[in-house]
Amino acid sequence: MKASPVVIFHGWTSLPETEQKWQPFVQRLTTAGFETHFVPLPGLTLPHEESWTLDQYVSWAHKTVQSYQPAVVIGHSFGGQIALKLAHDYPEQVRSLVLI
Repeated sequence: MKASPVVIFHGWTSLPETEQKWQPFVQRLTTAGFETHFVPLPGLTLPHEESWTLDQYVSWAHKTVQSYQPAVVIGHSFGGQIALKLAHDYPEQVRSLVLI
């Protein structure tokens, strides 16, 4: 049986090196055989012109995770809030939830 894809939502930061800081973790998951996707967040590490509510982030995450479902979703800090509400609102998309 193939492992579910892993999708990572980072925390509240605008630092451009955020994705690079996650690379050792992403690499370990990849080495272990997981298809791993680090997802930059709009308005934080991904340019975006307007502020979003949590519900808008979850709607965006729902569209983002659709191609990977069911996924193991990992959320750190604010990414954890997005991941938790995503799992609640769209349980068919989330195989497992990891909160950091």
